[in-house]
Amino acid sequence: ASRIRFLLPHQLELLPPKRFDFLVNISSLHEMTAAQVANYFHQVDQICRGRFYTKQWRVSRATVNGCVLRERDYPVPSHWTTVFQRRHPIQRMFFEALYEVT
Repeated sequence: ASRIRFLLPHQLELLPPKRFDFLVNISSLHEMTAAQVANYFHQVDQICRGRFYTKQWRVSRATVNGCVLRERDYPVPSHWTTVFQRRHPIQRMFFEALYEVT
């Protein structure tokens, strides 16, 4: 019944399809493996019916799992529309992007 919820990535799979108008992920995808990031984007595609905002490191290196992610590596589905994708104006080591999830 709440309008805003904070969830962990593994909880996304438990949510009903196309239920959310807006999803946000800020600086947590770099903690995942490439397979987990791919699953995260898949889950966003399943549950979002509006927009997805993300702000992540432009290049991240997770020493714990050996995963290196660059801005271009994020698996944005081809049917999403990019509203914007740019270097963050203040935190220059980050990029931010907004996608229309269709």
